[in-house]
Amino acid sequence: MTDVFVYLVDLPPGIHEMTAPCIDGYTVYLNSADGAEVREKSYLHALEHIRNGDFEKSDVQAIERRTHGNEKDCNLYEGINGQTSAGGRLDPGSA
Repeated sequence: MTDVFVYLVDLPPGIHEMTAPCIDGYTVYLNSADGAEVREKSYLHALEHIRNGDFEKSDVQAIERRTHGNEKDCNLYEGINGQTSAGGRLDPGSA
């Protein structure tokens, strides 16, 4: 199983999560200003990308269309409540 490290941090408004590969797995940053429900949805979104091996892929539009289950274009990805957001990942075995 891949290790996922999760931190609550101050992110700009509208950015719900950000994920980065690290030497031991992945680091997920969740927006501390978001409520518990939004943070949970953001976490699950990040897990989906980790499970799908998306950090090893280069076509961001195709990744986001598959993750969101539609064919529309995405600006990075359209996050919670339709807001544009960036990145995402967490413990792939916990959800």
